[in-house]
Amino acid sequence: MNFYTVSPHSEVVTFLNNFGAPISSCGRRMRPLASGSGGGSPEVHVPILSINGNEVTVHVGTQPHPMLSVHYIQWIVLECANSRQCRFLVPGQEPKATFLLTDGDQVEAAYAYCNIHGFWASQR
Repeated sequence: MNFYTVSPHSEVVTFLNNFGAPISSCGRRMRPLASGSGGGSPEVHVPILSINGNEVTVHVGTQPHPMLSVHYIQWIVLECANSRQCRFLVPGQEPKATFLLTDGDQVEAAYAYCNIHGFWASQR
């Protein structure tokens, strides 16, 4: 699963089907996001997966990430073999999300986006 942007703090997009066509926004070519390329500490940004049967909880960071109006995790995405799920977060919320898998689905990766330090990923 790839995510794309024009600049570190602009729109982020992904595709259900990507056939390799050039992607642009406002006349500028979008580029793939790289995990951790926006700076910041991995300890408070890398998604951590906890799996208990069909329930998956994604905590952002091994240390608490701020969830202030000026600095917070905007969203968490869970990528599985047969599905994608997204949770949007707001300031004041815990930087975590819980997802339910359908029987037989397998977790592949988790992604998180900090409004200041950008995109972070962890593979299973």
